Order: sequence, then structure tokens, then C-alpha cells
Amino acid sequence: KRPSAINPKVPPALDAVVLRAMSKDPAERYKDADAFKAALDAAMKNPDKPRRQDAAALAAAASGGVECAGRDPRARPGHRRL
Repeated sequence: KRPSAINPKVPPALDAVVLRAMSKDPAERYKDADAFKAALDAAMKNPDKPRRQDAAALAAAASGGVECAGRDPRARPGHRRL
């Protein structure tokens, strides 16, 4: 789910960065913290235009095909996946 679906004030570039960072496939995530920081900096400088390398995550979310790492939907409420 896109961050902007929860808070409409989240700009498209930040949507793309967050979705890519949370990708279920580690190969699709940022290579390291420096790459993540560069993407966040770019999103702050141009919030309405995601970078090309981040836009794939945004396009996947728009088509409903993105899976994010995080809580297992099958987990019982109150239990976290380790």
C-alpha cells in the first residue's frame, strides 16, 4: 500500500522511495544506506517527480503488484514476525 493512501500529503517521489525500500525482494531494495539517502535527498528536491530508478516500485503499486516486507498478514494480532 502506498504511503500516500494513508496520508495524501505524501508526495509521489517519497511514495516511490518508501515502496522501493520496503520491497519484498531484497534485490529491488536500495543497495546500501548511501543509495537510500540519495533517493530521499532527490525526493526532497523534486517531490512531484520520482527518479526513474525508483518509479518502478510506484508503477508496481499502481497496478497492485507490489509486495512489501513487513507484518505477515497471517500473523495473529499483537505478534510480530522476526
